[in-house]
Amino acid sequence: MTALAARVTALETAGYQTSAQVTASIEAAIAALKAEDLWDAKGAAAAAESAAKAYADSLATNYDAAGSADDALEAAKEYVDGLVAFS
Repeated sequence: MTALAARVTALETAGYQTSAQVTASIEAAIAALKAEDLWDAKGAAAAAESAAKAYADSLATNYDAAGSADDALEAAKEYVDGLVAFS
């Protein structure tokens, strides 16, 4: 709101001659505010993503996903082979 108030004050003291000049300045101010909000949103999203990745990485520091998956697959195959009797 402070940024918007500053822009309105600037418009009031600028001494524009036509409504088109006022409209153009207001539109430029609104565009600037939207750009600031967009940048902040992207910054917040990037920070959240980094925090989520760090948290996920901290959950299983000694976990070898590929090795564990391979071991689980082999154990499952051995189990099924023990249940199925081929004749």
